[in-house]
Amino acid sequence: MLTVSFCASALLLGGCAWTIVPPPLPDEAESETVFLTDYGRHARLGLPADDRTVWEWGFGDWDYYALEDRGTWSSLRALSFFGRSTLARRPLPPSIDADQFRSAAGGVRTVAIEVERGKAAELLAELEAQWERGLEYGEAHRGQDNLSFVRAEERYHLFRNSNAKIATWLRTLGCEVSGAPLLSKFRLSEP
Repeated sequence: MLTVSFCASALLLGGCAWTIVPPPLPDEAESETVFLTDYGRHARLGLPADDRTVWEWGFGDWDYYALEDRGTWSSLRALSFFGRSTLARRPLPPSIDADQFRSAAGGVRTVAIEVERGKAAELLAELEAQWERGLEYGEAHRGQDNLSFVRAEERYHLFRNSNAKIATWLRTLGCEVSGAPLLSKFRLSEP
């Protein structure tokens, strides 16, 4: 009963939107547009590659997200500290704005965020390196949304969920993130 109460309280606290403030860009810095998409309960981040393909990245529980084991036991295990994690990714076509990206991605809403191109390239390289390490354990593919999955190194749990991971990636890009990113209810603020 205590676990259920704790989870319910955490989800209620997560009902408030978390806020993202884009980074200030130095005059000499080249910018890159990244895309943050809300899928209802979780978010994913789109990072452009050199060939202008946008790789959309997500994070989740291996069994629940990658293997689609959505039973009660799997759901409770995913929220606990016993969850195994996964990186998810899929290629999407180049996009010029948030509406075009959302249309291709199929999410509820998408925002475009301008960041330093170098930081976006570094984050993409780090995620690609994690992807390569995860391939050692195999890859899963979900045809209905063209997502591919590999095992990730970190544990998944309620406080290191998909939205918390996206917040970490946004901070790596220089964004300021405030609030509790338990759910995908985010708000983009002016810098």
